[in-house]
Amino acid sequence: ADFSAVDSLDMLMESRVNAVLRPYQKYGVKWLHYHRMNGIGCLLADEMGLGKTVEVISHLACLDDVGPYLVIAPVSLLCNWQKEVEKFAPFLLEGMTFISYDRLRLHVDEYRNIEFDTIIVDEAQVVKNRDTERYKAISLLKSKHRIILTGTPIENSVDDVWSHFLFLNPGMKALYYNLKKKCGGVDNDTAVSLSSRLLSPFILRRTKEEVLDDLPEKSIETVYVNLSTTERQVY
Repeated sequence: ADFSAVDSLDMLMESRVNAVLRPYQKYGVKWLHYHRMNGIGCLLADEMGLGKTVEVISHLACLDDVGPYLVIAPVSLLCNWQKEVEKFAPFLLEGMTFISYDRLRLHVDEYRNIEFDTIIVDEAQVVKNRDTERYKAISLLKSKHRIILTGTPIENSVDDVWSHFLFLNPGMKALYYNLKKKCGGVDNDTAVSLSSRLLSPFILRRTKEEVLDDLPEKSIETVYVNLSTTERQVY
């Protein structure tokens, strides 16, 4: 992709984000911005631990408008999201809402009529099945732009990837059903190949081995912990 139109983001990141981003993270921010400029929802699939959260926060910090933004994530990650925003770009908090998948499912009527600027769906493997109530709930939401995050490999099922993109870009629905009809499904070799060509420009996945050459070798240590008397009785 030609990022010349977003080169100015380097200065914005330095002035608005309380972090020194690695080169690959800066690239990720520009990649997110590039797809936003082109009106295309995108999937950030960096391996876990590479900083997807700070990349998205940095992307939002570089926008001219402040929200409203909606972060949908498992309940266990909501506090982390809030702490990361407080740390890296606290001025964003005013326009951000954090909600769990299940709370959104139960209270979707409170959110479905809000026009969000951006919706971020974290740990999106939770909603890869289009028949679930969670997926149906997030599909009712309105927004100008959408970003999906997942740190797990996404190549296991092509239909799972399409589920993500039918949320990211509802306009792709006709393309999906046309592909499915012509190929007799989406799991055969032809459909997989075509899907890869169609969707890969909107997916960014980096692994630790690809982008971090200064990490020490992984060490594995086994530690045995004895149960206390009370713990042993409960067990």
